[in-house]
Order: sequence, then structure tokens, then C-alpha cells
Amino acid sequence: MNAGDHMVNHSRFQLSPLVNDNEEIVGLQLSILGLIFILLLDQRNHERYEFLAGAKYRPGRISIVHPQAVHWLTMSWEDDQAHDSLTLQFVKSLPPIVG
Repeated sequence: MNAGDHMVNHSRFQLSPLVNDNEEIVGLQLSILGLIFILLLDQRNHERYEFLAGAKYRPGRISIVHPQAVHWLTMSWEDDQAHDSLTLQFVKSLPPIVG
């Protein structure tokens, strides 16, 4: 996800393969409650994977800011690098989807 993107918190768990031109799996896209993670086994190529152009690479913390609480998911990477934080900001509640 990129800065300014909107997401919808839903109860689905989605797992999708990313494939190259030879139909070989080179990564996985995982969506948990609307938050998308990518495990890329291929080199980061912004031309091939345009949706990764502004994505956070290995965030150190994900903060979920809701009017009533703030939740954190803190991650540790063994690479001696500084890692940026990612913040999800609550915007509004949506009516339930019927059907």
C-alpha cells in the first residue's frame, strides 16, 4: 500500500500468487483484514510490479490509529538497517454489506 491509499477492514483472508512471464510463482500477496503484505522472491522491479513503487519495505512498526485506541505491530529485521513506520488512520465506518 502507498501513502494516501484507502483500505476496507473486512473479515476475509486472501492469498494470491505473483507470477512472472513464464507463469512461475515469484511472490505472494497476502491480505489480512484489508492490510496487504507482499512476499517477493524476485528482485524488486518497479516496472514489473508498479503497485510496489511507493510501498514500505520492511516497516519497523505498523500503527493502527482508531478514535478509541492505538494498536502497534512491531517487527524486527536482522539487517542492521533503520526501518520506517507505517500508520493506518481510521477515516470512517461504512454500512455493513448485505448479501
